[in-house]
Amino acid sequence: VLIIEDWFNAKHLQSKDNSEKIDENLVLLNEITTRDSLFKILSSDIILINENYFEEYQKYIPKTHIHLSKKRDVLYSFEYQQGYFYKNGKTIPNNEDIADEFMNKFNEKSWEEELSWRMVRVYEKRMLKENSSYEEKSYELLKPICEKRKDVERIYYMTFPSILESIQVGNGEQSEYKTTLTKGFPKNLLKQRHEILLYQHRMHPEIAKFSRESFYTNSETKEVALQDSNKIDRDWSYKRYSKRAVWINVENNNIKKDNKNESEAKKLIDELRHFIEFAKNNPKDNKESWIVGVITFYRPQEALLREKLREYCNKPRSISRFEKDGIEILLYTVDKFQGMEADVIFLSMVRNKKIGFLDNINRLNVALTRAKYQRVIFGYKEFFLSDKNRSTHLKELAKNEFEERL
Repeated sequence: VLIIEDWFNAKHLQSKDNSEKIDENLVLLNEITTRDSLFKILSSDIILINENYFEEYQKYIPKTHIHLSKKRDVLYSFEYQQGYFYKNGKTIPNNEDIADEFMNKFNEKSWEEELSWRMVRVYEKRMLKENSSYEEKSYELLKPICEKRKDVERIYYMTFPSILESIQVGNGEQSEYKTTLTKGFPKNLLKQRHEILLYQHRMHPEIAKFSRESFYTNSETKEVALQDSNKIDRDWSYKRYSKRAVWINVENNNIKKDNKNESEAKKLIDELRHFIEFAKNNPKDNKESWIVGVITFYRPQEALLREKLREYCNKPRSISRFEKDGIEILLYTVDKFQGMEADVIFLSMVRNKKIGFLDNINRLNVALTRAKYQRVIFGYKEFFLSDKNRSTHLKELAKNEFEERL
């Protein structure tokens, strides 16, 4: 990558020893006066030019390069020359067509938006075991090279870590003055104050098993939280599934980009029908109504499930609360369902080509710990077991909870 800038504006890009080399792939060129300068231009894959100097330097730019600029009028002379080469031999692609395609993409997005969503993903994936991902690498590349880089990093450190996380491990900020928020409590003081949920009183033991082993076992101290209370009573006579936590495979290679999965929605409603038939003839021992939670990670899928529940329950105006044969049905995204619970949870995974944010540990743990009696996950097993799925947790979940007979 070659940067052509004037000396005054380029000083903030210089390395500490004022050399032209910023890093192994980035070279700064202040002026074009020598043959060596021309060779640098000809050998560069990407050339960045201050738009105020393009008219002066365009005669040196190789006509094989695609030019991108929001000010298309400054490119007229260059594109005219380039068009000549294109029409007479077609040794280079049509710059104008390709440039228009790229500029449309750039105009639809902004640096702030591209940086911010990556910042969120980097924070969400901070506790994963996997190696650095595309989001992390591109996030680092999008950060400013100059002093503004510190401002971006400060936004990350001060915005995302919760107070609870900060006082435990610190928010990661490199500060001249160490505080509890930047470094966390010293281990001896944290041990005196730290309380964890040792026992859970909601889930059948088979439902709690995955979260306990994956998220609530300290690998260093071997301390195990979320242990099953001996007072949990989750006996019932519903025998449709072989286990209390199952994964039902739903094959669908035609999922749209809008995060809707019609096949999963149909299968979920079908399983809901089976449970309703059981529940209406088998009331709970305490005479309370059975409650079913229908949850998904994506709002478009939530909207699709709402349409199907309105039809199935004959409730055309219901939004999140439905009723069928005396059974209460709750429909929410996973984020909205945090802090809630249900006797049975039906979870639609939706994705079958890219993992998206399903590898967010906090969000995944919320989804897996809402059910009392039964948890049923709907997803494309082949995808979640493939290399396209970067999440070790999701691979283990699909492998261990797969329900063969359905």
